[in-house]
Amino acid sequence: MATLADLPTTNITTDIVPGSDITFFLGINDASQRIGFYIDANAQGHGFIQTGGTYAPFSAPNAVTPNAVWTIPSDINNNGAVVGSALDTAGHTHGFISTGTSTQAIDFPGKSKTAPFGLNDHGIIVGTYLGGAGHNRGFVDNGGVFQTLDVPGATDTLAWKINNNGAIVGEYVNASGHVHGFVDNGGVFQTIDVPGATDTAALGINDFGIIVGTYKDSSSAIHGFATDGHGSFKTIDVPPSGGKPNDTGWWDINNAMQIVGYSEPRGTGVLTTWAHFAPS
Repeated sequence: MATLADLPTTNITTDIVPGSDITFFLGINDASQRIGFYIDANAQGHGFIQTGGTYAPFSAPNAVTPNAVWTIPSDINNNGAVVGSALDTAGHTHGFISTGTSTQAIDFPGKSKTAPFGLNDHGIIVGTYLGGAGHNRGFVDNGGVFQTLDVPGATDTLAWKINNNGAIVGEYVNASGHVHGFVDNGGVFQTIDVPGATDTAALGINDFGIIVGTYKDSSSAIHGFATDGHGSFKTIDVPPSGGKPNDTGWWDINNAMQIVGYSEPRGTGVLTTWAHFAPS
């Protein structure tokens, strides 16, 4: 059984889609296929799958969102199924699942903005939808049966990933506006806060229960972290580049203890928004 000690902290490489301004890696499966999106010079978002170092474009299926202006594939499971979301020309966000042979829309009933973020090998999907008063609410989609997932007492909840044991990780906002990570095991919620952090987001989990994510410290620097969920934490940051430290966020971890995410020169601000450490 893999533990936090098996997670390397020094063998970190950076990569970027050729010709892109910004590249986000959001998911990784046990075959080391990576999925995410990049932003081009025209500020348009495009999806991709990276297999063995080769990038292949991934666009939202036309059956779900014709002529999508943004595509964000956010997770890939060990069966090769992909979930994500796409923005249409009317400003509506639609979710989708693509298995390679079929495509299905993932839209929370009655809502105009749905964003699936994760799925496991059983096909259970988690994500978020826009609820009343502009608040984010988490959801679970099990075979087309939708269930809202809200952390008790939270104003906003985002469910990011689910492992094959059914454990769900994500982030929530409390009444004072601070962000906290969480893990949900069968309806039992546990808050995940990095010690000393002002905000924490739990973004990925593998089948060993190792959780990765990002946190903000008291100086507003953003760091990546991993935890076993039992009180042990490890900070993992992308090394400085150009003489300047990097803000870091980890979005997923597979069972080989490989992690993927995003980094940028400290203070750039993109990571702050995508980690929901700022109003979005």
